[in-house]
Amino acid sequence: MYGPLLSGLAALRRDNPWVEAPPAPIAPFHLSLDGGDGGRSLIEETIRDRQVSLMVEVGCFLGGSARRWLAASDDLTVIGVDPWEGNWAPYIRRLAAVPKMRAHIAHFSREEIDAICDSLVEAGNFQIALNNLRDLKERFVPVRRRAPEAFAYLAQYQIKPELIYIDADKTRDALDEAYRLFPEAMLCGDDWLWPDENGVLRMQQNVIAFADEHGFTVRHVKQSWLLEPRQAAPAERAVINPLLHSPAMLMIRRLRMSEDSTVSNDALDQLEGMVVAQGLFLAEITASMLNSYNIPAPRFAQRIKEIGAQVTELPEFQPGGGGTPEQREIVAAHVETLGALILDRLERKRAGEKARRAERR
Repeated sequence: MYGPLLSGLAALRRDNPWVEAPPAPIAPFHLSLDGGDGGRSLIEETIRDRQVSLMVEVGCFLGGSARRWLAASDDLTVIGVDPWEGNWAPYIRRLAAVPKMRAHIAHFSREEIDAICDSLVEAGNFQIALNNLRDLKERFVPVRRRAPEAFAYLAQYQIKPELIYIDADKTRDALDEAYRLFPEAMLCGDDWLWPDENGVLRMQQNVIAFADEHGFTVRHVKQSWLLEPRQAAPAERAVINPLLHSPAMLMIRRLRMSEDSTVSNDALDQLEGMVVAQGLFLAEITASMLNSYNIPAPRFAQRIKEIGAQVTELPEFQPGGGGTPEQREIVAAHVETLGALILDRLERKRAGEKARRAERR
């Protein structure tokens, strides 16, 4: 297979031109799937502190995150890798319809969301994404390809990115290929706290395994992660909090993904903070409650009270155990909150079963 006749960023621009099309049917808008931040300040600080001049972003969506990277430094150029296939209008309408996903588009009115979706149907993902970045055209190069194959394509042009941001599928393929072809580039990305259908933090597991294999440490803020060369000896490495994989966290993630749950993201954030802040005994309390999941609701409510009473018997709250009355109150609040969440799911499950029985009649 022959490579390009010329190499470098200029040749890449030549072979991946902007769409020369009529003006898009909507004014540029900012839509970034980070719920407001998502920890992307970690990436912006890296761009500024390391004086990054060339970055590859894998998974650009409609250009919202690319605008953030480009705003972080006037000297930065971003190569945006995304196939921009299909049509994202149904997905955006779903964001608006599902309470737990609405934070991504909360800054738009209903009329604005309708206009965005109509424009996507009319003009397509690619044209709308470029329309959102048109004022930054000289510093954004769109490459309509998928990762990890896109990395080999960029290597043909002898492109040497300093930073690679991965926000695509949740496998290791893109991470491994990026490191193989661009070993000098800093690797970072999204989805640190993204749970799969089983509540497993799949991308987090992949990043941690990769870091262990290649001698990196992981910095992470909310959904964002960054790999850095390991400075400390192996025994001094930071350890990922095991509570992140506890039964409590798995349940919280399932609630986040559930379209039927009425529990707000703010309440789930607060509950998640309680779990992480306290000791492993909190996960044990949660496991005890989860084991009570299928008992009748009245008995379940009684079980919540019993577990709450057991808090005062925990070793952590005995003389010399290190616990404090304030911590005990937090744990008790956790028991009450988690119990309410489980009870909510129980009632919804039973209501659904009752409705299905009625339909069968």
